[in-house]
Amino acid sequence: MICASRSKQEPGAEPPYGMAVAVARIVGYEIMEKRHEINACCPVYEGAYAWMLEDVRAIEPFPVTGRQGIFYVEVEEDRLNRGPNIIDTLF
Repeated sequence: MICASRSKQEPGAEPPYGMAVAVARIVGYEIMEKRHEINACCPVYEGAYAWMLEDVRAIEPFPVTGRQGIFYVEVEEDRLNRGPNIIDTLF
């Protein structure tokens, strides 16, 4: 599940903030480097990883309290009805 941050908003950014917005399969990761910043939508920072994703699909947004990294979210399966594939592979 991919969540949109509730904080650190870009000037002029559009909602949804603090919401689950997509699901994806994690197929790998690397220690984050400068070359990952555009796809990661954030600058490199100490301890950051770049997640390699496949089968990224939008879902109907719903509120979720997120955090960085991998964390558990209890959610009803019907909320994860997967829409069309957004990106086949995201690096």
